Amino acid sequence: MIVKGAHRIFAKFCPQEARDGTTNEDKHFGLTTLAASIDHLLPYSRGGTNDDRNLVTACGPCQFGRNQWTLEEVEIEDPWKYPAVIDEWDGLTRLMVMKGKAPVDPNV
Repeated sequence: MIVKGAHRIFAKFCPQEARDGTTNEDKHFGLTTLAASIDHLLPYSRGGTNDDRNLVTACGPCQFGRNQWTLEEVEIEDPWKYPAVIDEWDGLTRLMVMKGKAPVDPNV
């Protein structure tokens, strides 16, 4: 998962590879899948609440692909069964130091 601010900076330096538009055709789907969102384990439309135990971080395909179905209906295990993964991944926040810099012209 990458943070939105880092994605914007990545797009500034690599506009074709990190394109992000308003339609699916305008987006690079590989990066879209790395965008984190909050998902309801029991969908809100099926009676799920905004309680912390019903919310998880999910990628777009997991959240929107599952839609209104329950975890059992799509045969996905409850993520609360496993401990959180804590590693060195920073969501590309290290790119934030490049925020004010101009893109490099590859023709120079």
